Formats: sequence, structure tokens, C-alpha cells
Amino acid sequence: MHPKRELDALLQVARIGHDLRPDLVHNFSWKPVLYGGSVASWLGIPAVNLLNGRGYVQLSDDLRARAARRFVLWAVGRVSRNPRAYTVFQNPDDYSLFVGARLVGDFNGHVCIPLGTA
Repeated sequence: MHPKRELDALLQVARIGHDLRPDLVHNFSWKPVLYGGSVASWLGIPAVNLLNGRGYVQLSDDLRARAARRFVLWAVGRVSRNPRAYTVFQNPDDYSLFVGARLVGDFNGHVCIPLGTA
């Protein structure tokens, strides 16, 4: 997690999204949801965002991860509230985390698919 590299990656995703103008963006995992979901929201492109468990920022005790944790949760929550986006949670704990923290509305364009039930 280096801020300059992360910003460069976000700008690269934005350039690709702007150039390609896809009909739909499908983001899988936290960082792609954050970057691809943000770009989709900015460009008015529908998105499906799949959150598949908690990643490094959510689980690590590393100082950088802890420092980024609140921002990442807030930013992914913002992306998930995009009216042109659907968020899929693969486990009830993540879904409850987002609903409980009021990062998303209860089943307002969000689906929770518990593991082993697809």
C-alpha cells in the first residue's frame, strides 16, 4: 500500500474505463470494487461489485492497514450506494458489517449469498 502507486492505479483504471466505455463493470474483491466501482460511478456505468470476504486492510494489524481501514470501508460503502450498482456479499458477516455501520441500506440493491448456497 503506497499512496502514489494506488493513485496511479486508480487513474489507470479511470483511463481504461473512459476509453472503453463498457456497458457493465464487474468488480471482484475489495480493491477492484473500490477502484472500478468509483470509476463506474464517475462515468455513469452500471456495476456489479462482489465483496468476497475481508482482505488485508480489514484483517491486518499492520499500521498502514489500520490507518486505511476506516477510509476503505467508507469508500467501498460510497461505491456500494451508487444507484447504478449492485453489491454482492459472499458472507453474512460482511453484509452485517456494512448494514450495521450504515454504509449500505438493508437490501437496497445489495445481495448476500452465503457460502455454499449458490
